[in-house]
Amino acid sequence: MKNVFYISYNGLLEPILPSQAIPYLKILSKNGYRFILLTFEKTKDLKKIGKKGLKNIENSLEKDGIIWKHLRYHKYPDKISTFLDIAIGFFVSLYLMVKHKADIIHVRGATPGVITLFLPKSIKSKVLFDTRGLLAEEYAGGGLWKEGGLFFNLVKAVEKKLLKRADAVVVLTEKHYKKLICLPGLKEKNLPI
Repeated sequence: MKNVFYISYNGLLEPILPSQAIPYLKILSKNGYRFILLTFEKTKDLKKIGKKGLKNIENSLEKDGIIWKHLRYHKYPDKISTFLDIAIGFFVSLYLMVKHKADIIHVRGATPGVITLFLPKSIKSKVLFDTRGLLAEEYAGGGLWKEGGLFFNLVKAVEKKLLKRADAVVVLTEKHYKKLICLPGLKEKNLPI
């Protein structure tokens, strides 16, 4: 059995993970994989579902071979809160990876991916970087960041390091694949995407 540590900055109490990730985690758990899922949950979602609802979800997932742990998602102060989440997520992730002897680390997006960049060399887990899209470009395209600005450049640098660190990468489109495979360091690596 392979132990997979799956970390997502999206919450399990939001629609995206239950619809996109949980179904395939359940199938894989029946085929020799055990999942430790770490998510970041928004306060409003935690209040809405309550402690009993959280326990029901934990128990349901556990029956399917998925251990679910969650941290609180912080929105304020803007940007600093993300660094706080990453710092807390790093220590919790390190503990969970060691405790459950993670063979594979599946990071869904650049934000939780940052955690893998700070892991000690003694953690020999393979890294699957589920990038979906390029975060800096998405934020610039949405008008949230200025292309070439501080946060745009910071996230671009992080994404580049994550792509070099990854043992495998998940993308959604052929166009995205062609853009990534041409980056220096990836072409020579023959990275499976």
